[in-house]
Amino acid sequence: MNDPCPNCFVCMCSSEEEKDMLYWLVMGLCQGRVFEQYLCGSVIPFVRINDVKKALNWLSFNHTAKLVQYKKKVIAIQEVQHARNNLLQQLQTLQTLVIDLMK
Repeated sequence: MNDPCPNCFVCMCSSEEEKDMLYWLVMGLCQGRVFEQYLCGSVIPFVRINDVKKALNWLSFNHTAKLVQYKKKVIAIQEVQHARNNLLQQLQTLQTLVIDLMK
C-alpha cells in the first residue's frame, strides 16, 4: 500500500528509492510468510510495530554487502508481482468474456 489507511503504520523515508526498497522488502517478508509468527488477535489478525522492526532487523538492513543481495531479491519480487498482476488481469478479462457470452 502506498497510501496510509486506518490501523496501519506509516514509515517515513528520506528518498523515493529508500521508500521503494522498504516497500518491496516488507512485501517480500509478507509473501514469504515471515510475519505469520508475529500475528496477534483472535478476530482481526495484526502485527505489532515492534515485531515489524524485529523482522526488518532480522534482514540486517544496514549491511552494504547484503544490500546488493536484497536489491536483487526486491527486483525478483517486483517481477513476480508484475506477472501476478498480469495473470489476474487476464483472469478478469476471461471472466468478463464468459459473462458476455452468456448474455
